[in-house]
Amino acid sequence: MQRYGLQLRTKTATSSSSRAPPPPARPLAAFADDGDDDVEADILRQSYKKRSLQKVEEQQKKALEEDPSVFAYDEVYDDMKEKAARPKMQDKIVRESKYIAILKEKAEQRKREQDIIYEKKLHKERSKEDHLYADKDKFVTSAYRKKLEDERKWLEEEKRRQLQEEKEDVTKKKDLSDFYFGLHKNVAFGAQTHDDTNHAKAEKSERKTQDTKTSNFDAEASNLSPKRKRDSSAGAEGGNVEEPATTQSRDSAAARSTEKNTDPEKELWREREQKGNRYEVRGTNARQVFLQAKAYALICWKMGKSLAQ
Repeated sequence: MQRYGLQLRTKTATSSSSRAPPPPARPLAAFADDGDDDVEADILRQSYKKRSLQKVEEQQKKALEEDPSVFAYDEVYDDMKEKAARPKMQDKIVRESKYIAILKEKAEQRKREQDIIYEKKLHKERSKEDHLYADKDKFVTSAYRKKLEDERKWLEEEKRRQLQEEKEDVTKKKDLSDFYFGLHKNVAFGAQTHDDTNHAKAEKSERKTQDTKTSNFDAEASNLSPKRKRDSSAGAEGGNVEEPATTQSRDSAAARSTEKNTDPEKELWREREQKGNRYEVRGTNARQVFLQAKAYALICWKMGKSLAQ
């Protein structure tokens, strides 16, 4: 059947019984939301661990490229511990050895003093009874004789040490004679050390060898060949030959040596030393050194006097 005009769809009426019932709602768990949060947190934690592990691996690779032995802990740990403990052990050993050595020295000194006092006591007791055993033989063993000899030597050394201490006591000195006496040993004021003296001796021996070589050369030059003798005689007749300065100095040294009955080589060496730096002491002026020493001595004397008061 055909219809004309506006046609509207009509909804078919459905009964409530034909419609499917909705599914029943599940009861909510008490910690359902917390479980979801834990899963998300685990996922974030795992991703953070992966990123940190990647960074650590990159750092390890860079460190290994810079130093291949950077992770050799077992090989280096023992050495590190030993190096850290070595200074402490050395300090401990040094302090103990120094302290024990002083204690032993003092104990040995007290023991010797007590033995000497005991021997003197026995000697006095025996001297009181000597008249009772005057006709008896006396025997002294070698060990006892050696002991007495050691005690005598120790007493002499002890007296010498006490005299040295009294001599070096600053509070008992009234002038600066000892200071000036030991001033030549002070390196700061121009004294020479052992190495300097050895060097000076080596230079002196080298100069002596050079002088002997020159003297040998002069001796060979005096024995001229006939041709050179004729040339020298011709030059002497012409009056144009000049004698070298070295030969002149040697002739003057030889003349002085003949007057004093000494060796011409020594005279020449003495003359050369006199022409050198006469008033220099290790690069400083002698007067300046003396003034510095005098000022230093005056300061030391005043300090000693103040301490004595």
